[in-house]
Amino acid sequence: MKRPNELQVSFYIDSKERQQFQELCKTSGVSVSNTLRMWIQTALQTQSLNVETPPDGKTVTNTVVATTSSETNHQLAVIKKRLDKVERIFNFINETELEFIKNEVIGEEFGTIRNRVGVVESQLQQMGGSISWKED
Repeated sequence: MKRPNELQVSFYIDSKERQQFQELCKTSGVSVSNTLRMWIQTALQTQSLNVETPPDGKTVTNTVVATTSSETNHQLAVIKKRLDKVERIFNFINETELEFIKNEVIGEEFGTIRNRVGVVESQLQQMGGSISWKED
């Protein structure tokens, strides 16, 4: 609920990162807005952002401190599972590049690899050959 002296903070984030952050907050039982609000309030109180910026300055990573309790161990297991999922996602080419590759390889349009191979195959067949090979 907005109070009279409050302003909205907004920024853009990748849709996958947004979804992953929402899942992380849900795992911890805290809403996204409360998590960000608490982080800002803590940063102001401690006068520390508690983040490390890499040399390229494009991404920000948090420093995580682990404690040992059964709830924390459960949350850690959930986080490890999600981290594995995230690492698998980020190891792939981005979606735009995948879409381009898919269309280039299996697309029906003139000039795609599939189209060019089809032309070569048809010319080879007209000459009495085949594009496939036989093992000796």
